[in-house]
Formats: sequence, C-alpha cells, structure tokens
Amino acid sequence: SPAAVNLLSRSAELLPVESHLRLELLHFVGEELGFMMDLERAEPTLRQVQERAAALGDRRLESHARLWLALMRYFAEPDFGVLEMLAEVAEVEAVFRELGDERGIARTHDGRAFVYSQMGRFADSSAEAGKAIELFRRTGDRRLMVEQFWYVGFAAACGPERVEEAVERCRQILDEAGDDP
Repeated sequence: SPAAVNLLSRSAELLPVESHLRLELLHFVGEELGFMMDLERAEPTLRQVQERAAALGDRRLESHARLWLALMRYFAEPDFGVLEMLAEVAEVEAVFRELGDERGIARTHDGRAFVYSQMGRFADSSAEAGKAIELFRRTGDRRLMVEQFWYVGFAAACGPERVEEAVERCRQILDEAGDDP
C-alpha cells in the first residue's frame, strides 16, 4: 500500500486539477491511506476528491468519497457511531442506485457488513457481504470481492451458525479465494 500511495499520488500531481482521472487516482490513494489507518492524510485527500467531484457535477465519485469519509469519521470521531454510519450508507446508496453504479451499491453492502460486524450482528454482516460479493463478482472486481470474505469468515467464527456449517463456509472461502492472501 505505501508504494501504491506514493506512485499514484505522484501520478495524480502530474494531471490537471480538473482532470477526472486525477480525482479517480486520488480517491484510490484516499482508500489506501484509510486501509493503512493514516487518517491524517486520508481525510484531506478524500475531502479534496469529494469537493472537486461535486464542483464537476460527478455525483458518483462524490458519493464514493463521501462513503469513505464516513468510514474515516467512524474511526476518528467518538460521536459518529454505527447509527450515523448506517445513515450515511443509506444516503449514498440512494445516489448509487439512481445512477446505476453497481460498484457503489456493492460498497454500501460492504459498509453495512462492516457496521453490522461492529455491532455483533454477524448473520446480517455475512448477508451484506454476500450481496457485495455477488456485485463485485458481476463488476469483475476480484480484489474487492475477495476482501469481503473476511466478513463472511468472521461471521462464521463468531455468529450463529453451527460449527460444522461455519467450517464448511470457511472452506468455501478458501477455495474461492485461491492463492489470494
């Protein structure tokens, strides 16, 4: 991730400020910084993407940035909890559905899977992850599809399934993930 952030940040800086490709690159940079829990750099990067996308009238990219900013707020702001996160997810999902953005809709299922896992609602988390998996599979985004297996496995380990069913589900995850770590 650090190498990707470095390379893509430098690449984005070479593009004009109004370039859509620049915003897409910066969004990816913001996501990776978020995965690295570098919130001090992720938040302003994603805020820049959100504001520029709004100025350009790109509601899709603006909503993607908004979703990630909500996740950053969840980790950084004590008063921004699961209910606030679920409200943000619902609002951006409405935009994604209106625009027909399947990747965005999948990201909202991912967001709910995360929140439900935080709440201990493991069956709900697994169900949301399953919806995200199907949409990411349909959009051809294997990286994000495989990422969802974590929620399914965590729900199998902690949730209401019988042990035999949970073990079988984990085996299915390993089979489908293949050599992906």
